[in-house]
Amino acid sequence: MNHTKEPWHATQNPEWGNANYRISNKETDEWANFGQIAYASKFNAKRIVACVNACADVDDDRLSLGYVKGLEVENTQLKAQLSWRPVSDPPKEDGFYLIVSLDLRLGVCTGTSWYRGKEFINIGPHEEVTHWLPIPPAPEAK
Repeated sequence: MNHTKEPWHATQNPEWGNANYRISNKETDEWANFGQIAYASKFNAKRIVACVNACADVDDDRLSLGYVKGLEVENTQLKAQLSWRPVSDPPKEDGFYLIVSLDLRLGVCTGTSWYRGKEFINIGPHEEVTHWLPIPPAPEAK
């Protein structure tokens, strides 16, 4: 990495008010030039500092290839995979699933059930499945 080491800080210039913030790798309020990286408006300085610090330890080549955007896409896909689905949107394949059910005696329950055809089977006589989620893959053996 060829940039100034994190963490970066945005510090208000006490003489200029909100007009200018110093971006620096020093947390001190001392306004000597050491550690100074740039000047920017309050909101730009805070955004620049937040972005740089969030990307600490990510090399510049990966950032320029869209590393952060790729993480956002992957995060969105993982969240979609881990979202409980209502039974009105049933699984497309038969298989074993995590379920949430309403048991007339016990209330809300979680567990597993086999889905076959058009329904979840192997549930209690007083249970009604309300939501389901695919079971994630097992951890890889090392």
